[in-house]
Amino acid sequence: MCGSSILTAAAMLLLAAVAAAALFIGKYPLTLSGLLHGDEMQWRVFFTLRLSRVLVGVVGGFALGVAGFVYQTVFRNPLASPDVIGVASGASAGAAAGILFVTGAVAVTLSAFVGALAAVVLTLGIASVDRTGRNG
Repeated sequence: MCGSSILTAAAMLLLAAVAAAALFIGKYPLTLSGLLHGDEMQWRVFFTLRLSRVLVGVVGGFALGVAGFVYQTVFRNPLASPDVIGVASGASAGAAAGILFVTGAVAVTLSAFVGALAAVVLTLGIASVDRTGRNG
């Protein structure tokens, strides 16, 4: 096995261990024996709160990792992130414009999305122009 495969396997084991621990850690104590014996309150807490929290955390983390990978691939820059590229600022400007000029939470969210998209398009447009002012 090469070094990156070992690191990936170790990260996956760590994720599984932390996710398993998160299923039982919280304000209301859960035990494996309580779940196996069918304690109704423990089952409710487990399926209603803990399992959804762990699944959203794992899926959300995965999605953010993929988004970061896409940013770095599109811009061919290992340091590219929404802050550096200007997406966060574009989304903030879009949200501010949405708050000022439209009403409703959905409209403000869409305004923020359009602002972020405009920042990406602008950044890609500027990056495609070479020093002579022509598109490369």
